[in-house]
Amino acid sequence: MQVATECALIELPLCYPAIASCHSDRLIQVFVKRMLGNSSRVDKDVWVLQGGPGASSVAMEYMMLDLFTTTNGTANIYTMDHRGTGRSHPLECVAAQASTPGSAEGDAISIDELPACIRDVLFQIDGQTAAFSITSAATDLFMLTKGLRPSSDHNVIVYGASYGTLLVERVMQLGPGHIQGFVLDGVVAQVNHSFAQFDHDINAAGSRFLEKCARNSFCHSKFPDFVTGNIPLGRVLLRIYERLDARLPGGVDGSLCRPAANWTDTPPSNTLRRFLTTLLMSATLRTMIPAVMYRLHRCTREDDHVLTFMQRKIQRPSHGHGRTIVPIHGLVGGDELLEFTPMLYNLIVFSEEWSYPTPSQAEMKRYVESQPFGLGVYDLVPAYCVATNYADAACQAHRPASRTRALPPPFTYARDAYFNRTSTIPLHASVLFLSGTLDPQTEIHHGRAQYAAINGTQKRWIEFPDAPHCTAFQTPMMKGDVHCGVYVVASYVMGYGKLELVNTSCMAKRVPLSFHVPPKIALAYFGTTDAFDGELNVAALDDIAVSLKAVPAISQSTGPNPDSKEMLGSAVYLPIMFIVLAGIVMQRRQRNRADVTAAVVELAPSTLVGQL
Repeated sequence: MQVATECALIELPLCYPAIASCHSDRLIQVFVKRMLGNSSRVDKDVWVLQGGPGASSVAMEYMMLDLFTTTNGTANIYTMDHRGTGRSHPLECVAAQASTPGSAEGDAISIDELPACIRDVLFQIDGQTAAFSITSAATDLFMLTKGLRPSSDHNVIVYGASYGTLLVERVMQLGPGHIQGFVLDGVVAQVNHSFAQFDHDINAAGSRFLEKCARNSFCHSKFPDFVTGNIPLGRVLLRIYERLDARLPGGVDGSLCRPAANWTDTPPSNTLRRFLTTLLMSATLRTMIPAVMYRLHRCTREDDHVLTFMQRKIQRPSHGHGRTIVPIHGLVGGDELLEFTPMLYNLIVFSEEWSYPTPSQAEMKRYVESQPFGLGVYDLVPAYCVATNYADAACQAHRPASRTRALPPPFTYARDAYFNRTSTIPLHASVLFLSGTLDPQTEIHHGRAQYAAINGTQKRWIEFPDAPHCTAFQTPMMKGDVHCGVYVVASYVMGYGKLELVNTSCMAKRVPLSFHVPPKIALAYFGTTDAFDGELNVAALDDIAVSLKAVPAISQSTGPNPDSKEMLGSAVYLPIMFIVLAGIVMQRRQRNRADVTAAVVELAPSTLVGQL
């Protein structure tokens, strides 16, 4: 199928009149991309929005193509980069050079670089932080969905993934009479949601995942003594952490599992916990979790070799010695700064999506260290304190001892009338809620709460059993490379937002949850086709020979060194509210696109402004 694709930079106000705390007459450019419908009757516009906050639309392009084909070319498919990220006036530290490869933390922003970065960004935006609020971004979407419609009778449906659901919910609050349908996939609740509680949500989903392992005959067989003894597998994982952190021998050979014990100079459990949590977020890679646990618990010399191979696969060299605040999304090839903008993430999260006042870093850290899963959101507390000028009591411990340099201005904006309030479904519109029951990023209780609280009756809730985050991307089918979530959304689009026409028949054809690691994935990450019991492949043995010689002697020191890290070490890797592509999309398809052509057209910034 031939696909015509157009791209445009559209000029929009930096400050909208309705944003009371924003004052500027400047214009900014916002990036929009669309695939033009090519059937004889194109009567629908579908907008698909990424999350973050701070993630660009790059990850949405696969879904755009899937929706285009499943709606038979009857719809124009749009996406955009939220203002402040990607190609839409990104909030980058250009003068401060904090996110350049040669800076202290490479493309990440360290806590030491953050004050200068804040001053830099504030200078670029005339100090108008409210210009990059959720409401400002939602106003862009309101204006564009209305202004780019070919005619007033064109049906408009807006899809939000992850944090993108909060953006779509904010659009609802603006009263868009021209939008007939809203799809919320991986739902962020509008009331009482906090990124500071993210590790709690991860463990709620993680516990259910491990419970399913314990009830599965194959997975059960790998941990029989614990399962029959009613010891939760989460507790087994905590015992592994305790042994690795203490550098105590264990396993059948009394081995230390040297690779895992030496992952980082900080407690090895920090690295291992974050690594397993990242796996938990992927429908494909989470099957590796029981196998990693099994080998770490058994810990033979062969397990040592396999785990060494895995370590080499996942680690990356450290870029510097400062504390990293929000490392750039690091598992997807391409221009990382184009894909994720950490300063926009900081601005929105610390202004509207945190706990006020902030919990202390020590309190948050104690919780994570008592749990089997977690990314360590506590590492964001120092950045929150810098952005808020150390206003909260818990921030006093992070205030610089030296007062020789003035603090930067606050890097937050005032919360508006829409904050912490639930939307009302607009007249003549409907809302479709999609959620996976094993979603660690937007845990299902948030979606259920939002569904119950939203005002209006034209709504439908659909759960995808055992699915992780974002059903349009993580509900693979037994045949084909289009996910079940896409088929459900497509039926909603083809039914012009009529909830009774939504087709969920694809549920019966989904790939079921399995704890067997596919041989290709096992070979890629374990160096053997049998993730649980296989010996290292000969080629893999050659690959790790140097690494085995280079493993340092195990340190007797138990004192943490916060300056040392490897991949997912002491840094916070936060694929929190956007779609994580780490092996998800690229592994699920290597699509032959010989039959797809894209005519990319760069439109002048002023071309479409007159329609708004």
